[in-house]
Amino acid sequence: TNTTMGKEIRNLLALTPQNIEMAIKIANSTIDAKSKIQWEFWKQLREEFDKQRITLLDGTSGKSVVSEEKVQDYYNNKRNNKNYGLWAQILVIDDTIIYYGIELYCNIYCGFKAEKNNNCKVSDQPEYEEIKQIIKEIDDNYQTKPLWLGQKYIYPKLNFHEFNDENIFNLADRNNLKKVVEDIVQKSINDIELLKQKLSEIRI
Repeated sequence: TNTTMGKEIRNLLALTPQNIEMAIKIANSTIDAKSKIQWEFWKQLREEFDKQRITLLDGTSGKSVVSEEKVQDYYNNKRNNKNYGLWAQILVIDDTIIYYGIELYCNIYCGFKAEKNNNCKVSDQPEYEEIKQIIKEIDDNYQTKPLWLGQKYIYPKLNFHEFNDENIFNLADRNNLKKVVEDIVQKSINDIELLKQKLSEIRI
């Protein structure tokens, strides 16, 4: 079992000073590898959105846009090192801006947010009920959250925090990473275009 294996590994590491020294070096290298794989994921994601002519916000936008430094901090137990990602402004309706974002906490998730007069805590206001319902109709996996008109996990689930399953490990393969990223971007564009279309039909 995993428990038995873990106990055997701990005993082996504690056997000699050389073993524990090597284990520490491996642990530090593992953190670097995790950071590299996650940062490559974000870089490829941005490049694919650019290729599809989706304009993403930069770090001066006020949104928590991913950077290499934030990815490194994510694995170094720094405070406030979560909830970053990529964002695109997709619609302006009167005094409301609708954003689409892909963001990381533990898993990667995506969805739509509203901002009104520089206030992003408006998604639970009654005036957005119709938009939230439309988003839910686009994909029933979208869930309403205090800061989200609709939020869902991407598939396959990518848990960059635990970093312990095949979906994450496979991102080290460039071909698989490319396929995962292309799929995420295509699904994102489909949802964005559907929302734009449905909202334009309502407003006519």
